[in-house]
Amino acid sequence: MRRTLVGITLLLAAGLAVGSPAGAATFTDFVEEGRLVSVSEPEQTWQSDGILHVRGQLFTAKVKGDLGKGIFLVVENYEVDLTTGFGLDNHGTWVLETEAGTWSGTYAIAGGEFPFFIPLVGHGEDGSLLKAEFVPTGPTTAELRGTILSP
Repeated sequence: MRRTLVGITLLLAAGLAVGSPAGAATFTDFVEEGRLVSVSEPEQTWQSDGILHVRGQLFTAKVKGDLGKGIFLVVENYEVDLTTGFGLDNHGTWVLETEAGTWSGTYAIAGGEFPFFIPLVGHGEDGSLLKAEFVPTGPTTAELRGTILSP
């Protein structure tokens, strides 16, 4: 369940897009709400020394909000201590595609208990910078709250 929340949270955290006036950088705050719609089988898993290693697990979420409707994709890689059930590491890539634009980036969180939010930073196809927090709001839902800096 902890992995599902991370995937959902990351998927929801990326719904952004903004146009900017010519010659002036603009900041646009946004909130995208997301709902997990699918979780793939990992590309690779193995166990060693009581640790489960998972690579390439795709989480897909539908999003809607200030950036319009869209999809949030997260490819997760993580380790879990099989004795305690706690995650030891979680990192991956994400893509947010909305009616306002497309952003992509990477994320990484340290081990331990699941955080209250996951920081995301990414770049848009239009040269914008997206900085957001992926915040779980339920077992299969999350919000992506952030700001887009458009050139």
